[in-house]
Amino acid sequence: MKKFFLSEIYRNTDRFNASIAYKHVEFFLKEKNYLPIYLLYINSTFLFFKICRIIHIFLLYLHISKRSIVVLHFPLLPKAFRLLFKALNKKKVYTVAIIHDINGLRINNSTLLKVELKILNNFSHIIAHNTAMKDYLFNQGIVKPITVLNLFDYKSNVYFKNRSFKKTLIIAANLQKAEFIKLLPEWLNKHNDFIINIYGQTKDLSESLLNVERLLFKGPEEPEILPDVMEGNFGMVWDGTSLATCKGNYGDYMRFNTPHKISVFLAAGIPVIVWKESAIADFIKQYNLGFITSSWDEAAEIINIMDQHEYYKLSKNAFDMGLKIRSGFFLNQALNEVESTII
Repeated sequence: MKKFFLSEIYRNTDRFNASIAYKHVEFFLKEKNYLPIYLLYINSTFLFFKICRIIHIFLLYLHISKRSIVVLHFPLLPKAFRLLFKALNKKKVYTVAIIHDINGLRINNSTLLKVELKILNNFSHIIAHNTAMKDYLFNQGIVKPITVLNLFDYKSNVYFKNRSFKKTLIIAANLQKAEFIKLLPEWLNKHNDFIINIYGQTKDLSESLLNVERLLFKGPEEPEILPDVMEGNFGMVWDGTSLATCKGNYGDYMRFNTPHKISVFLAAGIPVIVWKESAIADFIKQYNLGFITSSWDEAAEIINIMDQHEYYKLSKNAFDMGLKIRSGFFLNQALNEVESTII
């Protein structure tokens, strides 16, 4: 049985279509001896080049033999992959979707969601973020087998750091969509012994937000080194438009997804704080990888009564889980389950 994955990296280029999560998934797929299938990079809309792309897709189709496993990132970004996927469905090929996002659910677009669910139901097998996402998909009419990933793996070489316990929170986010960040100056006024370190692109943020005392913008960092350079004690996993709860489209989406930033924090051995109604909350609580909270104010109360010994236990648990994340444990486990259903 041959094993392939459709790569988001164009052959012989450094062009990559998607996020760092895709890139790390591909690294660990290669570690498990899945062979990459690359698209021919064509930077043109001329008809001749479109025909070349179609011919290339046809050759890829011929290259993938029957009874092979082909892993695809979901959503299917390049149109060429959608075309190849449709062709593979007519062949005896076992297609596996690794879900990165369900965009219709993420942005509350019912039309897009309907299209995405239809595509997912055409896969042979689906790897979903967590149990909540799995249950949601079944409730939406998905009939194909679904395996739970739990956490995204993260390629990093960080070693355990014995961090002194301080009241320093860390945010690593797309700052343009993280509306709650605008509310942090007021929160810091109430909690004057806390510091917040923020990693991300700041170019579109207001000058007034960039000059708040104890709200420190560290700027963007290369993903591969981010776990090694992050400073602080707790990774805050939050989204939406409020600090009292996670709400709005992005906040509600946390009921179903497993944010990739959790893996960044745990890869660094940093305990996480997650919303108590998020899909990943039970997992964090089960393995004592930080704590769950209903709000930022409640998080501050929990930290205020914590001591160095308790924090050390959390960070040690986070580091141990980080070892698994950095080794590709979760994807390997999911793929073993997928493969066991077809061998």
